[in-house]
Amino acid sequence: MVAVTLRGLRKRFGAAEVIKGVDLEFAAGEFSVIVGPSGCGKSTLLRMIAGLEEVDEGEVRIGERDVTDADPKDRGVAMVFQNYALYPHMSVRQNLSFALEMARRPKADIDAKVCAVADALHIGELLDRKPSQLSGGQRQRVALGRAIVRDVGVFLFDEPLSNLDAALRVAMRAELARLHRELRCTIVYVTHDQVEAMTLADRIVVLQAGNVMQVGAPLQLYHRPANAFVAGFIGSPRMNFIPVEVASVGPDGATVSGPELPPTLAPTRVDGLAPGDKATLGVRPEHLNLPTEGATAIEGVVELVERLGRETGVRVRTASGLALDAIVDGAATVAAGERLAVGFRPDACHLFNAEGRALERRFAPQIVDAPPRPDVHPLAASATIASRSEQ
Repeated sequence: MVAVTLRGLRKRFGAAEVIKGVDLEFAAGEFSVIVGPSGCGKSTLLRMIAGLEEVDEGEVRIGERDVTDADPKDRGVAMVFQNYALYPHMSVRQNLSFALEMARRPKADIDAKVCAVADALHIGELLDRKPSQLSGGQRQRVALGRAIVRDVGVFLFDEPLSNLDAALRVAMRAELARLHRELRCTIVYVTHDQVEAMTLADRIVVLQAGNVMQVGAPLQLYHRPANAFVAGFIGSPRMNFIPVEVASVGPDGATVSGPELPPTLAPTRVDGLAPGDKATLGVRPEHLNLPTEGATAIEGVVELVERLGRETGVRVRTASGLALDAIVDGAATVAAGERLAVGFRPDACHLFNAEGRALERRFAPQIVDAPPRPDVHPLAASATIASRSEQ
């Protein structure tokens, strides 16, 4: 396993700077996921690691090697693209073996590797078909296999599941997680789908306009976002943001209020806050539901009801025009057009100052970081898969 280190990385296209001095380390053996909105620089950053985009400033290191100016073929990485990028005139077997043939590997070795990877990905019966004869999910498995068959330490994935339907995405997420457990390789994975990020990642990098907003374990970003951008991006439906004003500050937190929000104690650190300051109260939809004892209630008109079985999504529009998304029990009788009060417990809220920085929550869950990966080299894992296929 090898780590990937980026130092002061910058990339410009003409006058537009799309990567703005990024410093990151993707630990050896970790499944790292880069997320962010469209146009934030996710794919550009990945292509810079792969050597498909030139680095204007900074350094890319893979393991102990500085590969900033190295050719893609010399970096020891394998990349899986969004559009599969298979050779249409070749069979699945030929697509899988092509890189090994170019490396002049012995034929027996190539055959063993191809069979082992095909067995691991459950595409053994497809080896003699052409890509045009495969479904989207099968093509993506072949694309994965073409990367895995190479003896490299780092795998780069550029939104590999975005062209698949919902059911296939779920199946392929499970497949990717299984392969990572078996291969114990370093993966850097780009996606705009936060569900993929939360379910696959050991560590998530949130990118916005070429800047790193926060790096951390999935639940760390969910429960302890560094700023309002991360809080709004991680979580679906997104966090509700309520404009408030600070009424008072004290040892237990800050008391805030808004047009439809009664005075509410937000149990956070009060770093730099003073009465009269503008702030933003954040409440996740799963914490905003029908009021219970001790909850802060906000009233409005039901604008949208989405029944999902076990739970129901409700959008409430307040008198000031603020839209709030709540998740209530699936059996709740709620209809569009009726007035409804929704509430949250103050210890579940987040508070952001006027600049959008999150103030530390006093009652946030304690998040344990991802444990280090066992020191297993991908070559050893590949040999294990090959030996299983021969039994």
